[in-house]
Amino acid sequence: MRKTIFIFIVILFVNSSAADRLVAQVGIKIGMSHSILSISENEARPFLGYEIEWLTWQKLTGLQLGVSTDFEISKHFGMQAEIFYARRGMDASTQFLFDEIDYKIQLDYIEMPAEFKLKLPLTESIATGLVVGPYFAINIGAKRQSQIDGISERIKLGNVSRFDYGLIAGLYSDFVVGNLKLVLDLRYNHGLANVMQAVENSVSISGEDGTVRNKSLNILLGVRL
Repeated sequence: MRKTIFIFIVILFVNSSAADRLVAQVGIKIGMSHSILSISENEARPFLGYEIEWLTWQKLTGLQLGVSTDFEISKHFGMQAEIFYARRGMDASTQFLFDEIDYKIQLDYIEMPAEFKLKLPLTESIATGLVVGPYFAINIGAKRQSQIDGISERIKLGNVSRFDYGLIAGLYSDFVVGNLKLVLDLRYNHGLANVMQAVENSVSISGEDGTVRNKSLNILLGVRL
């Protein structure tokens, strides 16, 4: 984790002499994330309680938006530092007998990716390429939102870790429309940190608490300023 933080510091706070050798572009990005909590051994009860046993969790759709700075090193290589608000979690809403159940775990983060870019120019106005690198995230909110048997609840989760980190890999395309410089990103976040602890007095069938990790597929549209 310390190595990951060090990489972010190096990229986000490039000294002035190095910055002079780079061509920087600032942009704004907004899009959607489809995330899920990957729970080891598929046993969510130690983390979310026994009510989750008869629910089936699936991907949660959430908002992701923020700013990015691109540093062009050469025609084919670059670096990218970003800061996002990102929603992660899971959706276990379902139709159960005659009742429609709403059950969502919503985790909000300030996420800071730092990626290396491989650029493949196609024409003067269109380029595509690959992005890969680490991310570090700070949790700023965690709640369970549910409605079961007509009873609505919004509960703050106290067993969510403060930090998350992992790896990002994806594809992007740069293109020009009129006077606008646009970018389209498709990326996958693979969390490496255990982002949730077992609740007190929970019992696991396997005898181990296990782990919960964030995984998400993100689609972002951006404009370079």
